[in-house]
Amino acid sequence: MKVTYINSACLQIESSGVSILTDPWFTEGIFNGSWYKIKDINPFDYIIQPNIVYISHIHPDHYDPDFLKQLSKKFPDFLTLIPNSKNKYLERKASRDGLNFEPSNYKEINGLHLHIIENNTGSLSDIDSALYIYDENTDKSILNLNDCIFNEKHVEEIEKISNKYNKKIDLLATGYSGASSYPQRYFDINDETKKLTEEAERKSRTTLARYKKYTDIFQAKYNLPFAGEYLLGGKLAKLNKFRGIPDSIEVKKIVKNSVVLDTGGSINLISNEIIGARTKPHSKAMIKSRINEIKAAKLDY
Repeated sequence: MKVTYINSACLQIESSGVSILTDPWFTEGIFNGSWYKIKDINPFDYIIQPNIVYISHIHPDHYDPDFLKQLSKKFPDFLTLIPNSKNKYLERKASRDGLNFEPSNYKEINGLHLHIIENNTGSLSDIDSALYIYDENTDKSILNLNDCIFNEKHVEEIEKISNKYNKKIDLLATGYSGASSYPQRYFDINDETKKLTEEAERKSRTTLARYKKYTDIFQAKYNLPFAGEYLLGGKLAKLNKFRGIPDSIEVKKIVKNSVVLDTGGSINLISNEIIGARTKPHSKAMIKSRINEIKAAKLDY
């Protein structure tokens, strides 16, 4: 079982002859022209033929219909799974976008058991889901929590499923950041810089604490921080330092068995070989150069 990090929440999981691609977001300028990838990569330099594509929820850094159409032209034979959710927001949106998805709670292929667990808090705003994968051929398991907020009932449901198999998580992929527009869009950058800085730091501490809480609960052999890695473009580029988004390398200070992967980096859960681990924060020069590339972009409005 091999897990490759590509971008944000996009992972490629290979096990027992099956390739699973999760949440591939590669279209620039999502969220009304404001979000851009932290690195301008060609995804097809990294993606291999998927058998299954899993889309966790409707947010455009997870559900990218334009890229999915490109993917289906290059690799026409794959099944796209989404949560069989009560609200059906993603199912209806995909249908309007001309895409054919299969809502599912469970799928088995070549001894891989895939469970999609909706994070059901009882709210109309529930959209997210988790993916649990167990490979009976290798006795290895992965839990992908995407952007799931903490919900004790959700955790209990995941643990109940895991206990049916090997009662352990070999790799936990979970978020370390918060992608909301707070605080950068709520305070004046000219008159409230101190407040912006304080709130950005508080947000960063809060999301890192959520990462630690999940890792404490599931006690995985490897913890992989992912999702939420992006930059603001256009006239919002000046707000990047106030987003409260930590570099994922910061999780290593609070959870020692975290592995931070660079684009194309991987963890082999059979051999325990780790390739392409990142040991330092993204360079300031790289971030500055990337912001300079995207700051002239126009917002949709």
